[in-house]
Amino acid sequence: MAEVKGSILQDVKKMSGLDADYSPFDAEIMLHINSVLSKLDQLGIGPAGGMMIDDEKATWVDLIGDDHRLNQVKTYVGLSVRNAFDPPQVGYVLTAQKELIKEQEWRLVQVIDSDRWDAARARG
Repeated sequence: MAEVKGSILQDVKKMSGLDADYSPFDAEIMLHINSVLSKLDQLGIGPAGGMMIDDEKATWVDLIGDDHRLNQVKTYVGLSVRNAFDPPQVGYVLTAQKELIKEQEWRLVQVIDSDRWDAARARG
């Protein structure tokens, strides 16, 4: 499989400690990615109507465009999937990861809310 630059699936696999070319867990990883993408859609992040992946061709640009303020989406998706796919066995590590996921989510919502506030003010 040729590596797709910025591939969501391949990057999340790497963040989960898997080689990008190792595919036995792809279906499970994509299931978790799509769950996180649904959550991002509910938060107002991503393309209108939501997004799901079914192969390595979907990229981060497909998800967040070129809005660099949303680069933390990559960390959020990676940590969320890793936590669901292969959660840490040590309680304090799991707690720390969950706190980091919550913080990333909060920060993403702040970006989206700021955009909504600016748009509302511009309309006057």
